[in-house]
Amino acid sequence: MSYHAVLSLTPFVIILLTVAGLRPSPTTKARAGVFTCTELTQVTIPNVKISLAQVNPATTNPLAPAHCEVVGKFNERIGVDGKPYAIGFHLRLPIDWNGRFFFQGGGGLDGKCPGMKTPMCLTVQQVTALNKVFNGARNSHGDLLYATWPFDTGIGTFGWRIWKIGAPTPPPLINNAINLTLGASALPYVFVAPPDTPQSGQLVSYIFQFDFDTDAPRIFQTSGIYTPSPMEFMSANHTDLREFRLYNNKLLIYHGVSDPVFSVNDTINWYNRVQTDTPGLVDEFARLFLIPGMNHCGGGPATDQFDALTPLVEWVEHGKKPDQIIGTANAGSPWPERTRPLCSYPNQARYKGSGDINDAANFICERPDAR
Repeated sequence: MSYHAVLSLTPFVIILLTVAGLRPSPTTKARAGVFTCTELTQVTIPNVKISLAQVNPATTNPLAPAHCEVVGKFNERIGVDGKPYAIGFHLRLPIDWNGRFFFQGGGGLDGKCPGMKTPMCLTVQQVTALNKVFNGARNSHGDLLYATWPFDTGIGTFGWRIWKIGAPTPPPLINNAINLTLGASALPYVFVAPPDTPQSGQLVSYIFQFDFDTDAPRIFQTSGIYTPSPMEFMSANHTDLREFRLYNNKLLIYHGVSDPVFSVNDTINWYNRVQTDTPGLVDEFARLFLIPGMNHCGGGPATDQFDALTPLVEWVEHGKKPDQIIGTANAGSPWPERTRPLCSYPNQARYKGSGDINDAANFICERPDAR
């Protein structure tokens, strides 16, 4: 069986392997060379390396036809951290192939396993569960009850795990996630109207039996003497801040992007609503700073050590608007003492292109769509 190796017209799908008998167009013929499966390692395509090309026989476990297995990488480069990077690909092309090639992006979730979990990947079931968690709590109609959650670097740390899924324990395993243990003692007594009164030994089962269709609406309702609603009582989400601005007040908000307790997406949504509901330039008196990688109030792979009080004083007393705050990485991060500018939303830190990547001086704050 011979193959044509064809340079793709897009930067994302670099090679397409098409069976020689498919009568490629004149343009394709001009750009293609004919190779057997094992000869594909000799293909010369700019910025592409094929490291393996072998014929595998048909198997029954796992079920697979005879195929040409191709492994390679493209866009090899040295990152700003001095480490090598590349985009890998792994193709299995049936010997008896109809010539069709379909590629669908993984949305950042490539790497899931079809079988058992390994240290390097997740099972399909685990990926499905994670997607449901990060897609936010929803009722049976798909209505979002709170906010979605971002996939951020800090979700792989203990500061995220201890809130969401708990700490590992010796057998017998117990549910010790703080969101469960703390939430179980707050939800029935504080966050529904009228309050429920489960006994202490029933709290965990109360949480797991909480119905997003029939119970969740009670978070937003009033009942008898319970006014305002739990959501109004427990939330600071007013979006018309004209009276606050009237007296020259300034508001500086910061939030860790990997906060496992309160979603940064909820804070961003609130700030965007302030922009709509408060006439005038909101960033003249209220600014939001997002800290990538930071967990709840601190921790995580983040530049989470910073002084927000001094910029606030300078803003109130001297009119100096805080476009950025310099953050330093904590001792437990992968890069202790690294500094970065924490930028006023929606700006983000961008590397200037030269200089030490651990020095905030080599970064600027600019809008995501500026480049």
